[in-house]
Amino acid sequence: MILLLDIFEAMAHAILPIVTAMGAGAIVYDTISGIVLPDMDMNIDAWAAANNRSCRQSAKKSLAGERARACLHEFF
Repeated sequence: MILLLDIFEAMAHAILPIVTAMGAGAIVYDTISGIVLPDMDMNIDAWAAANNRSCRQSAKKSLAGERARACLHEFF
């Protein structure tokens, strides 16, 4: 549960979340309000690629962060 609270906190601050479908896939929408990796993806290369992708696309990252904040407000 603590991890989920961390995701909520990030979303509240418009920080783009990178999660697994199992972790927070119910509230984070892939490419809209964050990046959702496949269920239980423990492949460090997949996590690194997602992080690099988000860093290279700062404008999209900012927009997705704002969408994450909006999704969180809708969720609660």
